[in-house]
Amino acid sequence: MAGNGTYVRWQRDQPRVVSTFPPLGEDHPAVLAPCAFCAEPLGDGRRVALVAIGPARHDRHRHDTGRWYCALAVLTHADDVRSLSEDELAAFVSELRSTSDGGR
Repeated sequence: MAGNGTYVRWQRDQPRVVSTFPPLGEDHPAVLAPCAFCAEPLGDGRRVALVAIGPARHDRHRHDTGRWYCALAVLTHADDVRSLSEDELAAFVSELRSTSDGGR
């Protein structure tokens, strides 16, 4: 997975696109990081989105019981993920989860 991961509070069955943000500023630490979806730089002037991809290892028990928990999330271009159907988004998330370490 690209080096643009973070954590968000999330609950299963909630929308995976957690938040969208304005384009990254020149001084943002992720400005040169690749989009997890299209691999173009995140600082190319497009809006960005946080996409929850699943529970951090230490919060799997909360996920299993349907409670809010810390989810690993990645930055993508908002227009890349907003154009996906639920099935396409699920496939994208599944691919990301299979290449990540599942949280620390």
